[in-house]
Amino acid sequence: MFIPRGLEANTADRGTRPSRVWARQLFDGVSLTALPNRVVELAAGLIVAIRPAEAADHEDPEVFAADVVAAGFIDLQINGAGGAQLNFDLSKTALDQIADGARQDGTAHILPTFVTAPGTDYLNVIAAAKAAIGLGVPGILGVHVEGPFLSPQRAGNHDPLSIRSLAADDIDAITAAFPGSLLLTLAPECLPEGSLEALARAGVTVFCRAQRGNNAGSGRGGKRWFGLSEQVLGVF
Repeated sequence: MFIPRGLEANTADRGTRPSRVWARQLFDGVSLTALPNRVVELAAGLIVAIRPAEAADHEDPEVFAADVVAAGFIDLQINGAGGAQLNFDLSKTALDQIADGARQDGTAHILPTFVTAPGTDYLNVIAAAKAAIGLGVPGILGVHVEGPFLSPQRAGNHDPLSIRSLAADDIDAITAAFPGSLLLTLAPECLPEGSLEALARAGVTVFCRAQRGNNAGSGRGGKRWFGLSEQVLGVF
């Protein structure tokens, strides 16, 4: 659930988030219309129950009241927010700014996205995201590495001089233990044989977006992707 800034500030002096939120309108992600006058019960940061509000809930100062409560969005592609850009600043402060900036518009969780950069610069963002998750930075689910393993013929907005093929050392680094979700955008026709399988075995989610100019593949590459459909988000 999306916890807005006002709610966090309202409960800071109690040292914990509320255990109940009274929603005058609740969008639960299932019903086609808003559910009126509902209480969302929380425990250890998880929703444990949703029930009709009672008179006692309206009068209880420990219950946080909100006009509208809805599920928070998840953004898998976010390069920056809150005045910070990931490619220019990999600090915990920057990741916190990006997550907080996204949260202001209802995005509860993100995959901070690092675009094509020279050499093995992408390893720095994987390390930064790992550290942020370890420190409990709110909203960071993992990291999205977009390049440099793209098609040099269709670089799109990516630096063509930094685009390159995936090497054995890259596979070893990307498939190393990681505490969150790792999403890798690449062009399958530029990869060595067997590399997609290695990424899939390690639990790395791979994604190709040919419609944005990053891929020049043929049907052969597509068949390899669809054969790994459990770990592949899409081929477009």
